[in-house]
Amino acid sequence: MTPADAARVLAACALFDNRKVQGEEGKQLAKAWFAVIGDLALEDALEAVRRHYRDSTEWMMPAHVRRGVRAINEERRRNQPHEVRALPSAFEQSVDRQVRKDNGIGAARGALVQVFEVMATRSGSPAAMAALEELRERTAGPGWEDEEQEGGMRK
Repeated sequence: MTPADAARVLAACALFDNRKVQGEEGKQLAKAWFAVIGDLALEDALEAVRRHYRDSTEWMMPAHVRRGVRAINEERRRNQPHEVRALPSAFEQSVDRQVRKDNGIGAARGALVQVFEVMATRSGSPAAMAALEELRERTAGPGWEDEEQEGGMRK
């Protein structure tokens, strides 16, 4: 964002709350806003202004713009598909779906085995070691062999 963009954000606020942003005082105000919101994207800042005045009658300040842009970014992240969060769809071809399920189960097994292994090793308990081996046996699948790591820990 440039200083002129910060002035645009301030002008957008003025459309809703009738603040004065002209003249030398307006230029100083825009510079002050730029110092606080200058690292934000212009379109996100303008959207934050729209959302703020859609839901609030409160006078908007730079902190509100920052909070609004943060919410917009969080919303984008939540709506972004991610392979880790993607569940196999009933509409996928059965071969693809089964492969994705197997990969997901394998990844979960790998994480659980690592956690159980650390716990069993630290406790030194024979029961904990037996539980670890039982987990490995119950969740064994094709290509899910545990690999030796440094220090005798398995992967």
